[in-house]
Amino acid sequence: MVMQKIDIEHWVFILDRATPHNNVLINEIVKDGCIDLTICYAIEEDKARYNWVVSPTHEIKKALIYGKKLNLPFLAKCVFSKKSKFIIVGWANVNTILLHVLFFLFRKKYNHWSDLPDLDAKLNSVFKSAIRWSAYWFLRNSYSTVFGVGKTSVLGFQNLGFKQNRIVNLPIFINLSNSEYDHYKLKEHYRKKGMIKSDKFILLAGSRLVYEKGFDLLINAFKLLPRNLSQNICLVIVGSGEEFENLNMQVIEYNLQDSVIFTGWLEIMDFINLMKISDVFVHPARFDSYGGTIYAMSESLPVIGSTKAGAAVDRIVHGINGFLYHPNDVESLSSYISLLYKDNILLSNMRKNARETAMSWPPKRGVQILKDNLI
Repeated sequence: MVMQKIDIEHWVFILDRATPHNNVLINEIVKDGCIDLTICYAIEEDKARYNWVVSPTHEIKKALIYGKKLNLPFLAKCVFSKKSKFIIVGWANVNTILLHVLFFLFRKKYNHWSDLPDLDAKLNSVFKSAIRWSAYWFLRNSYSTVFGVGKTSVLGFQNLGFKQNRIVNLPIFINLSNSEYDHYKLKEHYRKKGMIKSDKFILLAGSRLVYEKGFDLLINAFKLLPRNLSQNICLVIVGSGEEFENLNMQVIEYNLQDSVIFTGWLEIMDFINLMKISDVFVHPARFDSYGGTIYAMSESLPVIGSTKAGAAVDRIVHGINGFLYHPNDVESLSSYISLLYKDNILLSNMRKNARETAMSWPPKRGVQILKDNLI
């Protein structure tokens, strides 16, 4: 018997830091068997930003740490590598910025994967603005494929003058958990921890508590609910950040302390377990490159998401598995919450459709997108 030779490709993933959601895709690449993967990070641990119990940096395989300071040997190895396919995730440090410039100058093929920054955001200086637009110029004129995180990102790159045939939608991928669990025990667990009021309809939201995420808008929408509804709904907001004090004062001002719970920062599995026992997920961002919608749908939660939340735009089919609304339209957000609270049949159908949407985006689909489009 003649054994068929398997061609092994060498891919180099260059990132700023490790995250659990990127590890899902990385793990699927490693499992593929036809890819020799090197993972490179600038930061081994970022405790100031993430407080992981177990660091994800070397979770899949031992990673190379190239550092945040200029690393000339690392840059030279990348530029003069002849067979590797490079995937650079963003441009958050001096080495990834210089790699884009060097790959442009040497006319070297490479791949760039990132969400699209909020182009409406105010920059602190002319210098930062010049750096941002220079980066897009180099990327636009390089020999590269650009992977955008979701439809919003793809459209954003097109609006920046990138040719459509160079842009590919490569969203964030997550593992699809088994939907079987003890609902009562899980609900009782979080009730005892003070994270939910178990006898109420649970409305869940969560991310970093910053202005862009729009949690103040969600609280405004919650205030608009008729009192007989809001008294039977528990709004749970997961996360920590600079806006916590403002949000808490807003809840006190509106006299919603009995209905709104802030849990603080949670490990991802705690957040997902809260999704399992919730009724609806809200993604109210003024701007979010992607976000929690994908986790919620994987747990059969319909999502009410803003048109500025990347994952919501990417996955929600309006009226089928959730609702889309403009982030400042708190009246519509409030009415959609009310509708799903009142209509059990609609809620049940949307739960089923949300799970089916999630099932259509398994991590192996991401590997295939890369295989089909990497240069």
